Amino acid sequence: MYQDLALITGFILLFSSIAKRVERSWLSGPILFILFGFLIGPRVLDLLSLEIQKESLKILAELTLALVLFNDAAGADLKTLRREAMIPIRMLGLGLPLACP
Repeated sequence: MYQDLALITGFILLFSSIAKRVERSWLSGPILFILFGFLIGPRVLDLLSLEIQKESLKILAELTLALVLFNDAAGADLKTLRREAMIPIRMLGLGLPLACP
C-alpha cells in the first residue's frame, strides 16, 4: 500500500513541477493523470495494487469533481462573467436542479 501511495505522490510531485509547461501544450492535466493511471494499472505495467471499496471510490470521485470545479471557477474570467451574467444564472438555476437526484 505504501508503494502505491509513493508512486501516486511521486507523479503528483512530478506533475506539479511541469504544470506550467503542460498548461501551454496541447495536453491537459486530467489527460496526463488518466494516462498515468492507465499506464500503472493492471492492463499495462500492473504496478498499482489498490483495492478500493465502492463507497471509497464514490468519495474519491466526489472529491475529484470538487477539485476540478474549484480549479475551473478559480480560472474564470470575471469580466466576461459580469458581462454575460445570465449564462451562469441559467446554468445554476435550471441545470443544477435537473442534475440533482
